[in-house]
Amino acid sequence: LALICALMAIPLATANSEQTNVTVAVNNQPPVVYFVSVTDQSPTEGTTTAVVFEVRVSDPNGISDIDSVNATFTKAGETTRTDGSCIFDQQLSAVTANYTCTINMLYYDAAGVWTVNAYANDTNGASDVNSTETFTYGSLSAMTMNPNAINFGTLTPGATDQGATDDPVVLNNTGNQNFTDVNVTAIDLIGLVDTTKYIPAENFSVNVADAANGDLMSNNTAVTITSAALYRLWNIYTGTEDLYFYLEEVPNVPAQTYSATGARKWTVEVS
Repeated sequence: LALICALMAIPLATANSEQTNVTVAVNNQPPVVYFVSVTDQSPTEGTTTAVVFEVRVSDPNGISDIDSVNATFTKAGETTRTDGSCIFDQQLSAVTANYTCTINMLYYDAAGVWTVNAYANDTNGASDVNSTETFTYGSLSAMTMNPNAINFGTLTPGATDQGATDDPVVLNNTGNQNFTDVNVTAIDLIGLVDTTKYIPAENFSVNVADAANGDLMSNNTAVTITSAALYRLWNIYTGTEDLYFYLEEVPNVPAQTYSATGARKWTVEVS
Protein backbone atom coordinates (compact mmCIF):
# COMPACT_ATOMS: atom_id res chain seq x y z
CA LEU A 1 0.00 0.00 0.00
CA ALA A 2 1.18 3.24 -0.74
CA LEU A 3 0.69 5.61 2.03
CA ILE A 4 0.75 9.25 1.35
CA CYS A 5 1.08 11.59 4.27
CA ALA A 6 0.46 15.32 3.97
CA LEU A 7 2.35 17.56 6.30
CA MET A 8 1.18 21.16 7.13
CA ALA A 9 3.59 23.65 8.59
CA ILE A 10 2.11 25.39 11.61
CA PRO A 11 4.16 28.41 12.82
CA LEU A 12 5.24 28.33 16.43
CA ALA A 13 4.15 31.24 18.69
CA THR A 14 6.65 34.10 18.58
CA ALA A 15 7.05 37.35 20.72
CA ASN A 16 5.37 40.31 19.05
CA SER A 17 5.53 42.90 21.99
CA GLU A 18 8.14 44.30 24.34
CA GLN A 19 7.95 46.39 27.52
CA THR A 20 10.11 49.48 28.17
CA ASN A 21 10.75 51.88 31.04
CA VAL A 22 9.61 55.47 30.52
CA THR A 23 11.13 58.29 32.65
CA VAL A 24 10.34 62.01 32.59
CA ALA A 25 12.33 64.41 34.80
CA VAL A 26 10.37 67.45 35.90
CA ASN A 27 12.33 70.35 37.41
CA ASN A 28 11.44 71.53 40.90
CA GLN A 29 9.32 74.66 40.80
CA PRO A 30 10.32 77.32 43.34
CA PRO A 31 7.99 78.90 45.85
CA VAL A 32 6.58 82.37 45.15
CA VAL A 33 6.06 85.11 47.74
CA TYR A 34 3.02 86.75 46.19
CA PHE A 35 1.60 88.90 48.99
CA VAL A 36 3.13 91.05 51.76
CA SER A 37 1.23 93.60 53.83
CA VAL A 38 2.77 96.00 56.40
CA THR A 39 1.03 99.13 57.70
CA ASP A 40 2.79 102.37 58.66
CA GLN A 41 4.28 102.31 62.16
CA SER A 42 5.04 104.73 65.01
CA PRO A 43 8.03 104.38 67.37
CA THR A 44 7.43 103.70 71.06
CA GLU A 45 9.46 105.96 73.36
CA GLY A 46 12.50 104.24 74.83
CA THR A 47 11.60 100.70 73.73
CA THR A 48 10.64 98.48 70.79
CA THR A 49 7.60 98.43 68.53
CA ALA A 50 6.50 94.95 67.44
CA VAL A 51 5.48 95.05 63.77
CA VAL A 52 3.19 92.10 62.98
CA PHE A 53 2.35 91.43 59.32
CA GLU A 54 1.25 88.75 56.83
CA VAL A 55 3.23 86.98 54.11
CA ARG A 56 1.55 84.61 51.65
CA VAL A 57 3.51 81.98 49.74
CA SER A 58 2.54 79.59 46.93
CA ASP A 59 4.40 76.45 45.84
CA PRO A 60 3.26 74.38 42.83
CA ASN A 61 4.61 71.29 44.57
CA GLY A 62 2.26 71.81 47.51
CA ILE A 63 2.62 73.69 50.76
CA SER A 64 4.48 70.75 52.32
CA ASP A 65 7.37 71.72 50.04
CA ILE A 66 7.67 75.16 51.72
CA ASP A 67 10.58 74.82 54.13
CA SER A 68 10.87 78.28 55.70
CA VAL A 69 9.64 81.86 55.46
CA ASN A 70 11.39 84.89 56.96
CA ALA A 71 11.59 88.65 56.51
CA THR A 72 13.72 91.74 57.04
CA PHE A 73 13.23 95.51 57.12
CA THR A 74 15.95 97.58 55.45
CA LYS A 75 16.78 101.25 54.98
CA ALA A 76 20.01 102.71 53.61
CA GLY A 77 22.44 103.53 56.42
CA GLU A 78 20.38 101.73 59.06
CA THR A 79 20.73 98.43 60.89
CA THR A 80 18.67 95.68 59.21
CA ARG A 81 15.80 94.50 61.39
CA THR A 82 15.02 90.78 61.07
CA ASP A 83 12.54 88.02 61.89
CA GLY A 84 14.42 84.74 62.19
CA SER A 85 11.41 82.71 61.12
CA CYS A 86 7.83 83.59 60.28
CA ILE A 87 5.14 81.33 61.76
CA PHE A 88 2.77 79.22 59.67
CA ASP A 89 -0.71 80.67 60.13
CA GLN A 90 -3.10 78.81 57.86
CA GLN A 91 -3.43 76.84 54.64
CA LEU A 92 -5.26 78.83 51.98
CA SER A 93 -5.26 76.06 49.34
CA ALA A 94 -3.29 72.96 48.43
CA VAL A 95 -0.49 75.17 47.11
CA THR A 96 -0.78 78.42 49.11
CA ALA A 97 -0.28 79.27 52.78
CA ASN A 98 -0.34 82.33 55.02
CA TYR A 99 2.47 83.15 57.47
CA THR A 100 2.61 85.64 60.34
CA CYS A 101 5.86 87.55 60.82
CA THR A 102 6.97 89.81 63.69
CA ILE A 103 9.88 92.24 63.53
CA ASN A 104 10.85 94.56 66.38
CA MET A 105 11.70 98.12 65.41
CA LEU A 106 13.81 100.11 67.88
CA TYR A 107 12.79 103.54 69.15
CA TYR A 108 15.90 105.09 67.61
CA ASP A 109 15.51 103.56 64.14
CA ALA A 110 15.39 106.33 61.55
CA ALA A 111 12.10 107.85 60.51
CA GLY A 112 11.13 107.44 56.86
CA VAL A 113 10.42 104.73 54.31
CA TRP A 114 11.65 101.17 55.05
CA THR A 115 11.64 98.27 52.58
CA VAL A 116 10.11 94.91 53.49
CA ASN A 117 12.00 91.87 52.16
CA ALA A 118 10.05 88.61 52.47
CA TYR A 119 11.85 85.32 51.72
CA ALA A 120 10.57 81.77 51.08
CA ASN A 121 12.65 78.59 50.72
CA ASP A 122 11.53 75.10 49.70
CA THR A 123 12.85 71.69 50.66
CA ASN A 124 14.90 71.46 47.46
CA GLY A 125 16.79 74.69 48.05
CA ALA A 126 14.81 76.88 45.69
CA SER A 127 13.80 80.30 46.96
CA ASP A 128 12.03 83.56 46.21
CA VAL A 129 12.13 87.08 47.63
CA ASN A 130 9.53 89.85 47.44
CA SER A 131 10.84 93.38 48.09
CA THR A 132 7.97 95.40 46.65
CA GLU A 133 6.33 96.35 49.96
CA THR A 134 7.35 99.44 51.97
CA PHE A 135 6.09 101.20 55.07
CA THR A 136 6.74 104.54 56.78
CA TYR A 137 8.29 104.64 60.24
CA GLY A 138 7.20 107.78 62.06
CA SER A 139 9.19 110.50 63.83
CA LEU A 140 9.45 110.69 67.62
CA SER A 141 10.97 113.60 69.55
CA ALA A 142 11.48 112.53 73.16
CA MET A 143 14.02 112.71 75.97
CA THR A 144 14.43 111.89 79.66
CA MET A 145 16.69 113.40 82.31
CA ASN A 146 18.26 111.72 85.32
CA PRO A 147 18.41 112.83 88.03
CA ASN A 148 15.62 115.38 87.80
CA ALA A 149 16.76 117.32 90.88
CA ILE A 150 20.03 119.19 91.45
CA ASN A 151 21.55 119.54 94.92
CA PHE A 152 24.64 121.39 96.08
CA GLY A 153 24.62 120.36 99.72
CA THR A 154 25.58 122.84 102.46
CA LEU A 155 28.03 125.52 101.31
CA THR A 156 29.89 128.41 102.87
CA PRO A 157 29.51 132.01 101.60
CA GLY A 158 32.48 132.93 99.45
CA ALA A 159 33.17 129.36 98.29
CA THR A 160 33.83 129.07 94.55
CA ASP A 161 33.57 126.45 91.82
CA GLN A 162 31.16 124.21 93.71
CA GLY A 163 29.85 121.29 91.64
CA ALA A 164 26.41 119.79 92.23
CA THR A 165 26.44 116.59 94.27
CA ASP A 166 24.21 115.00 91.59
CA ASP A 167 26.52 115.71 88.65
CA PRO A 168 26.34 114.72 85.92
CA VAL A 169 22.74 115.18 84.91
CA VAL A 170 22.33 112.71 82.03
CA LEU A 171 20.06 113.51 79.11
CA ASN A 172 18.83 110.46 77.22
CA ASN A 173 17.36 110.61 73.71
CA THR A 174 14.39 108.23 73.81
CA GLY A 175 13.22 108.93 70.26
CA ASN A 176 14.64 108.94 66.74
CA GLN A 177 15.25 112.64 66.17
CA ASN A 178 18.54 114.51 66.55
CA PHE A 179 18.81 117.59 68.74
CA THR A 180 21.67 119.96 68.03
CA ASP A 181 20.85 122.47 70.78
CA VAL A 182 20.51 121.99 74.52
CA ASN A 183 19.12 124.97 76.43
CA VAL A 184 18.92 125.50 80.18
CA THR A 185 16.61 128.06 81.77
CA ALA A 186 17.62 128.85 85.37
CA ILE A 187 15.67 130.90 87.91
CA ASP A 188 16.95 132.61 91.05
CA LEU A 189 16.97 130.39 94.16
CA ILE A 190 14.71 131.91 96.85
CA GLY A 191 15.26 131.51 100.59
CA LEU A 192 12.75 129.19 102.25
CA VAL A 193 12.63 131.26 105.48
CA ASP A 194 13.48 134.77 104.37
CA THR A 195 12.03 134.90 100.87
CA THR A 196 13.53 138.34 100.25
CA LYS A 197 16.96 136.73 100.05
CA TYR A 198 18.06 134.75 97.04
CA ILE A 199 21.00 133.30 95.11
CA PRO A 200 21.03 134.77 91.58
CA ALA A 201 20.80 132.41 88.63
CA GLU A 202 23.80 134.24 87.22
CA ASN A 203 25.99 132.62 89.89
CA PHE A 204 25.49 129.21 88.25
CA SER A 205 27.08 127.72 85.15
CA VAL A 206 26.46 124.61 83.06
CA ASN A 207 29.12 122.67 81.18
CA VAL A 208 29.44 119.44 79.17
CA ALA A 209 32.70 118.76 81.06
CA ASP A 210 33.12 118.28 84.80
CA ALA A 211 34.49 121.77 85.35
CA ALA A 212 33.48 125.25 86.42
CA ASN A 213 33.45 128.28 84.09
CA GLY A 214 30.86 126.81 81.76
CA ASP A 215 28.00 128.81 80.26
CA LEU A 216 26.69 131.28 82.85
CA MET A 217 22.98 131.18 83.52
CA SER A 218 20.66 134.18 83.24
CA ASN A 219 17.51 134.48 85.32
CA ASN A 220 14.47 133.05 83.54
CA THR A 221 16.33 133.06 80.22
CA ALA A 222 17.15 130.06 78.02
CA VAL A 223 20.92 129.68 77.63
CA THR A 224 22.34 127.40 74.90
CA ILE A 225 25.03 125.12 76.33
CA THR A 226 28.24 125.14 74.32
CA SER A 227 29.04 121.83 72.56
CA ALA A 228 25.93 120.14 73.98
CA ALA A 229 23.84 118.02 71.60
CA LEU A 230 21.58 115.01 71.92
CA TYR A 231 21.70 112.71 68.90
CA ARG A 232 19.66 109.55 68.52
CA LEU A 233 21.34 106.27 69.41
CA TRP A 234 23.01 105.45 66.10
CA ASN A 235 26.46 104.76 64.71
CA ILE A 236 29.03 106.65 66.85
CA TYR A 237 26.40 108.38 68.97
CA THR A 238 25.39 107.06 72.39
CA GLY A 239 22.04 108.83 72.55
CA THR A 240 23.07 110.66 75.75
CA GLU A 241 24.59 113.96 76.86
CA ASP A 242 26.07 114.82 80.28
CA LEU A 243 25.54 118.22 81.89
CA TYR A 244 27.54 119.48 84.89
CA PHE A 245 26.07 122.21 87.10
CA TYR A 246 28.37 124.50 89.08
CA LEU A 247 27.82 127.30 91.56
CA GLU A 248 30.61 129.66 90.56
CA GLU A 249 30.50 131.59 93.84
CA VAL A 250 28.34 131.31 96.95
CA PRO A 251 27.09 134.84 97.67
CA ASN A 252 27.10 136.42 101.13
CA VAL A 253 23.54 135.48 102.08
CA PRO A 254 21.92 134.45 105.39
CA ALA A 255 22.12 130.83 106.46
CA GLN A 256 19.00 129.01 105.20
CA THR A 257 17.99 126.72 102.36
CA TYR A 258 17.57 128.29 98.95
CA SER A 259 15.64 126.56 96.22
CA ALA A 260 13.89 126.82 92.88
CA THR A 261 10.87 124.51 92.99
CA GLY A 262 7.28 124.47 91.78
CA ALA A 263 6.72 127.19 89.20
CA ARG A 264 10.39 128.18 89.60
CA LYS A 265 11.86 124.85 88.48
CA TRP A 266 14.76 125.02 86.08
CA THR A 267 14.11 123.77 82.55
CA VAL A 268 16.33 121.72 80.26
CA GLU A 269 15.10 121.77 76.69
CA VAL A 270 16.43 120.22 73.48
CA SER A 271 15.74 121.31 69.94
